[in-house]
Amino acid sequence: MSPPRTLAPLLVLLLLTACGDDPTPTPADSGVVVDAGNNPDAGTDSDAGTDSDAGADAGQDAPPGITTEALPEGTVGRAYTTTLAAAGGTAPLTWSITAGTAPAGLTLSAAGTLSGTPAQVAASTFTVTVEDANGQTDTQELTLSVSAPGAPVFTAGQWNLTYFGSDSRGPSNSSSDGGTSDDLQIAGARDIMLAAGANLWAMVEMVDTADFDLLKAQLPGFDGFLSNDAAFVSGGTSPYGTSSQKLGVLYDSSLTFQSATLVRIGNSSDFADRPPLRVDFTTEIGGVETPLTVIVVHMRANSADPTGPREARERASAALKAYLDEQLPTQHVFVMGDWNDDVDESISLDPTSGAPLATPYQNFVSDPARFTFITRELSLAGDDTSIGFENVVDHTLATNEAADRYLAESARVLYADEWFPDFLNVVSDHRPVVSSYSFSAATGPFLRLKSPHGGTYQGGSTLPITWTSWGVGEVRVEVSTNGGTDWSVLAASVPAALGRFAWSVPNEAASNVWVRVVDVYEPAHTDMSDAALTIASGAARVFINEVLANEGTQTSAHEFVELVNASPFPVDISGWTLWDATNGSARHVFAQGTQLGGGKAVVVFGGAAAVPAGQANALAASSGLLGLGNGSDSVRIRRQDSTLVDQYDYTSTVPGVSANRSPDATPDANFVAHDTLTPGVASSPGLRADGAAF
Repeated sequence: MSPPRTLAPLLVLLLLTACGDDPTPTPADSGVVVDAGNNPDAGTDSDAGTDSDAGADAGQDAPPGITTEALPEGTVGRAYTTTLAAAGGTAPLTWSITAGTAPAGLTLSAAGTLSGTPAQVAASTFTVTVEDANGQTDTQELTLSVSAPGAPVFTAGQWNLTYFGSDSRGPSNSSSDGGTSDDLQIAGARDIMLAAGANLWAMVEMVDTADFDLLKAQLPGFDGFLSNDAAFVSGGTSPYGTSSQKLGVLYDSSLTFQSATLVRIGNSSDFADRPPLRVDFTTEIGGVETPLTVIVVHMRANSADPTGPREARERASAALKAYLDEQLPTQHVFVMGDWNDDVDESISLDPTSGAPLATPYQNFVSDPARFTFITRELSLAGDDTSIGFENVVDHTLATNEAADRYLAESARVLYADEWFPDFLNVVSDHRPVVSSYSFSAATGPFLRLKSPHGGTYQGGSTLPITWTSWGVGEVRVEVSTNGGTDWSVLAASVPAALGRFAWSVPNEAASNVWVRVVDVYEPAHTDMSDAALTIASGAARVFINEVLANEGTQTSAHEFVELVNASPFPVDISGWTLWDATNGSARHVFAQGTQLGGGKAVVVFGGAAAVPAGQANALAASSGLLGLGNGSDSVRIRRQDSTLVDQYDYTSTVPGVSANRSPDATPDANFVAHDTLTPGVASSPGLRADGAAF
């Protein structure tokens, strides 16, 4: 259930922050802004620790007196902020800690804000001093208790941020005077999302990519992308333009990104020409790293026609359910976003009676063994997610595998408009919605190394070390090059919430390398690689090995370019691009997380129709074509920074026959017609010239 509307803003904020953690938290462990000194009955000491006639000199104000006598409790691993208060004194007041230390992970600003992420279970006693502009002071001894969190939960959120980042549409007061465009919308979204504490956000109406990146950068430990980002999203040309509303995801280190694609099902107009964004992750569920699929949707909105849009949503729902039943019949799946309709009854009315029509998503509601609208309980309770609109239209649908782990009554609408100033005109006309799940098998704080686990890596490269944690404040990252006998510190202290550290791998060959992460304050919380790593020295070598430019009697989808990695280690080709001689845009962008294994190949076809079923190292060009000239052209592969990796120029082709290195898979070798290399075989996309696997 959502918070009662009559709650004071502070209590609403306490409930808001708690929703991402224990479903029944207390205000003491919520980790939100708490002003412990604004209560006039807080019990101010009459002496205030100063001389009773201090400040008696003419023109000098009375000395300051600290009114904060107690601090709210903190919780390891959860954001904490509280502001100290004082009465009297001449502004400005300056605060400092003059005896003892604040709890690990927290700092006191000169303005009196104690904030950070507690890193250790402890009760810390320290003395704070406030000094006014005249040098008059007061001191107060304070104790802050930090406790361990309860059982870990996974919290999923969704939010339609109205025309986020658009300079011409969206909230009217989204930019500050003299500030950058939409800076207030970005800051408001950031603060509300941080308070919610979700691990995953499904985002809708994302317009400005740069503003999305700014928001992401201000959410510590979060990654994410939009539905038109070819570096992440594969599977054909994106219909999302620069100024159009896009879908997106933001996710923390509890999730490991695998792949993303646009789900092109049914009639595109039924989805308002916004194809759903499918993102595949893995995450720990029941102690096992398990696939989790998130599909972000923005269904068709209403219009003057009271039934037409509803019927489009109904057709889109049918196409979506058929896709889920066929493609993801036994997986943990969330479908999240703005459904533009409710799931107890439709927002559309019968033109004759004026009564609400049936929900267009009845096909899901009528299949409770397989699907659950987690947010339907909010609809039945009379909640509303769009300001001025009496329905829940922002929903989370879960397959039974995910729904079975739902924490009862954790779904809630976050009524941020009741405490955030001018929310409607600054941030959005939609409220965020969150829900929580018991994915983890742990019952208390833990630390898990997610990568690397074995494998060979290039000396001199940068290797991300990633982890996920619960109830851990700071992490030490260590490496051993002799099988775990001796350990060296790579990073003495990294905020656990960041979930990653970039290791500059030494350019020295080694074969028994291990990595581990350790809780700085509770060393019993530690985890290390499952298998030894190998470091190989030498430069990476990826090259063009085979090209079919003239498809002959086949369609242009059958054009292809094959790349081979001659290195003994995998090469991260995320963001690498494939070009022809046309001075336009790249024909293909390799998606984020694409690793080309040592001695392996990958082949890019001009279209999805040519990709062989079941061939794992084959994919379609992200632009939807390669456009290679039948007579002559230049094929180029470039790194993410546009550095040229390899180039193949040709001035003639043989219809239906590829050009292949000879000897096959040999860097710098000449190209020959494939059927002269292997008689009777016109091409071998993704395979060796003799048909064997790489």
